[in-house]
Amino acid sequence: DVREVPTTLSTREARRKPSWGKSDPSDALAIARVVAREDDLPRAGRSEALEDLKLLADDRDQLVRARTQAQNRIHKHLVVIAPGYEAKVVNVSAKKHLDALNARLRNDSSTRARLVRRHIADIKRLSDDIYRVTKEIEEKLGELGTSLTLLTGIGPATAARILGEVG
Repeated sequence: DVREVPTTLSTREARRKPSWGKSDPSDALAIARVVAREDDLPRAGRSEALEDLKLLADDRDQLVRARTQAQNRIHKHLVVIAPGYEAKVVNVSAKKHLDALNARLRNDSSTRARLVRRHIADIKRLSDDIYRVTKEIEEKLGELGTSLTLLTGIGPATAARILGEVG
């Protein structure tokens, strides 16, 4: 039976016998003493919440990749049917820009325009899915009570990736 031993308990136990010094055997002995003494240590292993975070982080990454692919497909078609479009459409995932593109292509019945409209619909759907998954990640992070997202540069997606991979 493998148990999680908080470092505070093992450090406290190791300090009780300072003559042991710092070594792997002395650390192992300190941990063994804590396990023998404490009855309520949690079982070691990945929690369901951490597994869920990994699954959600993986899903979000796949959705973001799929949206990027759709954006690249739109760009490929627009450089042919609307040269210079990038001066007016800066972000091919922003809803207002996608709506403007749809309006511009409304009367264009070419195959390229039809494909662009389909990719626009894909981007909107994928963006909605990314938003929902990100909210679910935020909820899971809240349940875990992590403070990772308080660190500069670590948002919910990165925190989910770290916790889902490392635990």
